[in-house]
Amino acid sequence: MNGGRTMSPGIARWTAMMIARYGNVGVDASTFVPYHRQAEEMLAGVRNHDVKNILDVGSGEGLMMAHLLDAFPDAHITGTEPDMQRMFQTAVWLGEAADENRWSLMGEALPSLESIDDASMDLVTSRAVLAYVDDTGTSLDEIARVLRRGGHFTALEPLHGHALRQYPQSWMGVSLVEAGEAGLRLLRHLFPNGPATYLDRAPARFAVSDIERLYGDEHWQDVRIVPHIVEHRIHASPDLLLVQAPFDGAPSIASILNVLPDDERTSIIAHIRACCERGDVIRTEAVVKVEATRR
Repeated sequence: MNGGRTMSPGIARWTAMMIARYGNVGVDASTFVPYHRQAEEMLAGVRNHDVKNILDVGSGEGLMMAHLLDAFPDAHITGTEPDMQRMFQTAVWLGEAADENRWSLMGEALPSLESIDDASMDLVTSRAVLAYVDDTGTSLDEIARVLRRGGHFTALEPLHGHALRQYPQSWMGVSLVEAGEAGLRLLRHLFPNGPATYLDRAPARFAVSDIERLYGDEHWQDVRIVPHIVEHRIHASPDLLLVQAPFDGAPSIASILNVLPDDERTSIIAHIRACCERGDVIRTEAVVKVEATRR
């Protein structure tokens, strides 16, 4: 996974599940290395703590649960996921990878975790969840409610708008500037009013200011909020890159290629295929890592 280290059974089973689900669009194990690194970074500051009960909020397909099973072999992990299809998929691979007494899944969703008892958790994790809830403040209060005193909260949240504003010269990880005049022309169609065109249409409403309320809040101490830029090289299918959009409401390259002359359209497609063959697809993401201890 990283540095030649062997995957744990849970992480290996999660990766196999994702390849089985998305392999038809060029996904392989290397595709998920950046996500594994993010999960490891989230847990780096809490691995040595005494943790017996863990809550993973918004588990999705179960990436964090796989890493939590590996990092805390004596803990019980509860995942919450309101999407029943995702929860079922997670339950299937968890059932194959871990003892059933080590995990449970619930159909809860922030801002309410009403089925979870007060002060019942030693650790709460959240990856790309707070960015999409309607009420960040209430959600953080609910996380504080279920944490015991001295318990820990760690999160990694995307800042999509910042990423788009900082990196307008590429699309879905492919540098269009390097495609010459055809790439520049395509960029002008992707961003007709400059790189901020789609900021308000990105689904993530999260900003650093939303999480800064942790400072000085009576519930929290030892708060660390660190925004940073993550860049990772990925293996990608050119056919997938052509039709993908970074978020709802944004165009795909394929959807607007018809604005270009035939020779430039051919040049763009060839450039994308060459980037994929060379491994020159570099995704850039602005994220904020959050760590806090329940007071």
